[in-house]
Amino acid sequence: MEPDRANAVGRNTPGDPASPPDAAGPVAPPTGELPCYSRKLETRFLDAVTRSDRILEAGCGTGEFCNDLAAAGHYRVTGVDPDPAAVERARQAAVRLEAFPVPRFAVGRAEHLPLEASQFTMVLARIGFAAAPSGESLRQALAELHRVLAPRGRLFAAALAAATDAPGTYAPEAGPPAGPPVGGRYTPYQFERLLLEVGFKVLLREDDHVLVAGRREQCLTVVAAKAKVQPGAATKAR
Repeated sequence: MEPDRANAVGRNTPGDPASPPDAAGPVAPPTGELPCYSRKLETRFLDAVTRSDRILEAGCGTGEFCNDLAAAGHYRVTGVDPDPAAVERARQAAVRLEAFPVPRFAVGRAEHLPLEASQFTMVLARIGFAAAPSGESLRQALAELHRVLAPRGRLFAAALAAATDAPGTYAPEAGPPAGPPVGGRYTPYQFERLLLEVGFKVLLREDDHVLVAGRREQCLTVVAAKAKVQPGAATKAR
């Protein structure tokens, strides 16, 4: 039997690239966790999710997407966000839903998720990771997302992107570890290499544009599965 899909879920996402504003002039690179709304990534998530999935939205903001999923019949939905005020608004909206059980919401950062291991089958990470030069913030967050995923669970994620890889360097399954991000942004090689190092198998990688603080920014979007290999083992991406 074909599983029920969540195609009825939708909202006017701030990052909808249909009419993004033009960026003008240089800006300082962002740092830390930032809202990163990718319509392309959200669409792929909705095409894949079923009502039997255990869903986590990392960077859920005020919970509109989680609550929409619950209203559409997804009864195992959790949202996490670092902003306590946003999480409180999400909880207040959830109690008004005509759905049971309502989504769960928690305050937390992607680097330290307040969640048990191996409990989610689908994770949507709406966080534009703009890391310190060491890249450890992104690595730790990806490792945490890997930890809370069930075996063969899937991650849908985005990261702010550098313009391109250097010629001839794109081979994330081989060679030395990627270098530090440039200006808080990752090349495709660097981002995918980190995913492989923490134990993901990359299924799909696409370029996209998102809105960050009202500005149009280039980003990378990926769909990855929790692999059976140990973190650090080479896994061929496709």
